[in-house]
Amino acid sequence: MSWEHQLIEKFIPELDPRVWAVYDPDGIVRNEQILGALQKKGFDSVYFEDSIAFRYEYESRIRRAWERDERTPMAVIFDDSTGGFDELPSDILIAAHRLELGLDDLFPNLDVSVLRELEPEMWAPVSSQAAGYPGKGFSARETEELAMKVCFRLVPELIDSPVELIRRLIDLHRSGRTLPNRLCTRLENDLNRKPALADWPVAKLAGDPKVFWRFLQERWRRYIAGKLGESESSQAAAEIRGPIEIPFDDPELRIYIDTLFIDNFLEPIPVTGTSVGSSEWWSVGVSKPSDDRQPAVTSEQVTKLLGEMPESDASHKDWIHFG
Repeated sequence: MSWEHQLIEKFIPELDPRVWAVYDPDGIVRNEQILGALQKKGFDSVYFEDSIAFRYEYESRIRRAWERDERTPMAVIFDDSTGGFDELPSDILIAAHRLELGLDDLFPNLDVSVLRELEPEMWAPVSSQAAGYPGKGFSARETEELAMKVCFRLVPELIDSPVELIRRLIDLHRSGRTLPNRLCTRLENDLNRKPALADWPVAKLAGDPKVFWRFLQERWRRYIAGKLGESESSQAAAEIRGPIEIPFDDPELRIYIDTLFIDNFLEPIPVTGTSVGSSEWWSVGVSKPSDDRQPAVTSEQVTKLLGEMPESDASHKDWIHFG
């Protein structure tokens, strides 16, 4: 049984009284999937932040519905920003069912300080992986390792070269997943111990896709300048710190380049007065004056776009990434 199902099972709409006071310090119930499931089960969810705003909502909408004999149960959800159960209006609290729902209740064998930095949809796969070790309690470091491996496909032990690091970061940022700051720091600490990666700003590149793509764009510009025989003094200085030379010629990295330009993660470098043969593999990453006009949208591009459209029940994050 999934953690979502276990949580929803705690809410029984047929019980009296109809009010459920829910202490939700980790934002578990405020997950859009949980709120949607509660709504399907017949619950009206209200987030308690301010007593005056809550009182207005309760008196103007919920109480009137109950006076019309509409038996819709209400879940009053609050977190650490309030003073606990005693901050709720006494007439609501005195007859309410009380629930305290924290990550430590749902995942007692994992370090919840790590889970709090993950998206809720990542909790289940991490927990499932941990279930393969019955009776084991995972430390913070071990929970970090599980999260990086299961949710982000990052295994520091297997990343031992700049090419492998770039490949893993390309996969990470193209997926739309965001690596939490805590895991960015952990990844950098692990990788900077390796001589080949000692001077790489791993946390910055892993934590911000805009920084990562700008980092690659700057290095690609330098790479093309070198291919065209431009002097080092004519090459623009890199804004993102870290290694200047990137081995784009490496076969393991070259296979990504076409797609990065086709999908507009990288922009071709404008070239004037130079003949660049189309036979050169890197010609996909340069543009000539005749290339300046905006290309027409092809049917293949439309088909690809439609194929990537999220399903109707996808989360808002899926739609934002698609956009």
